[in-house]
Amino acid sequence: MALFQVEPVLWLQSFASPAVTWFFASITWLGTVKCLAAAVFFLAFAVRFRVGAAVLVLVLVNSLATDLLKDRFAIPRPGDVDQRVQQLSGDGAQPIAPQGGATGFWSSLPGATLEAARSTAGRSYAFPSGHVSSAAALTLSLALLFRSRRLWILPAVWIPLTGLSRVFLGRHYVADVLGGAALGAAVALFGWLLFGAEGRGLENGPWRRAGLIALASAALLLAVFVPGTDVVAVGRLVAMVMILFVLPARAFDEQVDPLFRLVRVAVAILLPFAAAPAVTALFEAIGAAGSARGAMLSEAILTLVAFGGGALAARFVPFAGRGRLPRATVGEA
Repeated sequence: MALFQVEPVLWLQSFASPAVTWFFASITWLGTVKCLAAAVFFLAFAVRFRVGAAVLVLVLVNSLATDLLKDRFAIPRPGDVDQRVQQLSGDGAQPIAPQGGATGFWSSLPGATLEAARSTAGRSYAFPSGHVSSAAALTLSLALLFRSRRLWILPAVWIPLTGLSRVFLGRHYVADVLGGAALGAAVALFGWLLFGAEGRGLENGPWRRAGLIALASAALLLAVFVPGTDVVAVGRLVAMVMILFVLPARAFDEQVDPLFRLVRVAVAILLPFAAAPAVTALFEAIGAAGSARGAMLSEAILTLVAFGGGALAARFVPFAGRGRLPRATVGEA
């Protein structure tokens, strides 16, 4: 195994077949934004609202931190530095050398390779792996916030599988996977300290609320002073901080049967889609459409609609209190 060498990538790709490629591509697909969003909506409106909101905050923090580190280190992907690497997923590779990977276990990529890759516009960077950091932040946060031993099987299985998929598909080096796992773990630990068990710590510690304000402020500063910051993620993060401040730990009765939980998830997902045309028209009318500030504000509004409106709607599902079921406390295992 080597940190920035392409040999581990080539070795894994030697086992490539249609079935194996499909399997690892499916693992990678489950780490996309759409799948992460679906998981968070289900968690918030079918399991525990406060935990879902806390996990979304952590996933957004992880996303911003990952992007910041990618731009800081600017490490080109394996397929961009070695023409032997197959690009089995994502954008097509543009190899700049026949064999331009690192020459030793602890070695970085050659300076000439880095300079050539960084001087070419349109490339995406490798370190750390965003898929792996997201998988680690999500699954470790669930295990820590729910305090359930059974949930530790999620990070134990999902993080290595995600890392293998990203290396096999030719998108990352081993170092990218290790860096992504470390970043996601750090974000999850930070979230456990900030939110407490089941996300209820905000009710007991003013310093925790101060921490949330600091997070939102840091994200806004990034959007203002760091070019290329994902302003959509910043808008969502600020909106979720507002949600956590405004809504109580029990925003609605969560002890309902599975059918009503799924109805709540569907309503929360549909609300921002229904509001999007009106929000777009509003920003076009004020001349803010297409600007970074407009994108950040519109995404913040839609996030408030989804989680604030979804929580309000959940108070009326089930109607008149029908379908309630007793439920054991999460984390008894």
